[in-house]
Amino acid sequence: MTLNMIRKRIQDICEAHLQINTFVYARVDDFFASDAVFPGAFLKEFTNESGQKGLTVIMGEIFFLDRVIHGGAESDNTFNQDEVVSDMREVAKDIFAQMRYQKFDPSWNVSEDFSIEFQTETDPDFLAGAKLSFSIRQGFNSDRCQVPTNFDYNA
Repeated sequence: MTLNMIRKRIQDICEAHLQINTFVYARVDDFFASDAVFPGAFLKEFTNESGQKGLTVIMGEIFFLDRVIHGGAESDNTFNQDEVVSDMREVAKDIFAQMRYQKFDPSWNVSEDFSIEFQTETDPDFLAGAKLSFSIRQGFNSDRCQVPTNFDYNA
């Protein structure tokens, strides 16, 4: 499964969630370059992959963010940061559950382990939410016979 296929599957899962209005795949610095409609899912661009005993492992992070009412107060129920973090935490768990669904083909193996980190952001917008960190494992058998090459091993 290629990186593009992985990104597309994650995008499809996120865009199918009824609480996600925007999906963005980019570097963290570029998340807000587009006109995002919140709440949104922001998949951090894949930057590395590691190998382990016949597997490759791709680490991923998705930020689930929504706007916080700025200048509100808890006493008049207009400061909603805790509610936003709580809601986006639930969305992160929903998306992870969808990603873990094992009816996908064998090349899609999302690890059972994940972490959720709570987020608050004041610049450029007042946002809050959750960052889901996960990994996807794929089989890799180092089969040099499949490599398109004319390299002569006897030379």
